[in-house]
Amino acid sequence: MSAGLPDHIVEARFVRPSQMFIQFADGFSGTWTFAVLKLNMKYMKLNTIRAASSGTTVEVKSKWGDDVQLDASSLRILVDSSYAAAFLTFRTPISRFKFPMFCKPPVLMVFLPITIR
Repeated sequence: MSAGLPDHIVEARFVRPSQMFIQFADGFSGTWTFAVLKLNMKYMKLNTIRAASSGTTVEVKSKWGDDVQLDASSLRILVDSSYAAAFLTFRTPISRFKFPMFCKPPVLMVFLPITIR
């Protein structure tokens, strides 16, 4: 894992009753509700929430045993307005975040509702 990158997670865990604690590699951390994180955790085993060893995702298991990964950069955008603004204007490395030259810009995962007929 790349130390100090704002889109990498070093710790994630479930906080009762419906929150998640997340600590990013650059030291930014907090506890946010699933609603703020835009997550429907109804079918997840909440006690399995943890940071992936790569730091790029939060891992959680579904009630059926499936591995589910939550993108770290997408979570950061939801909880850090300065990171979100930097992401939206990202064109060159941002000195505040000290992105290495080889680092790709964060990927925003957008899930659109799909209707199957």
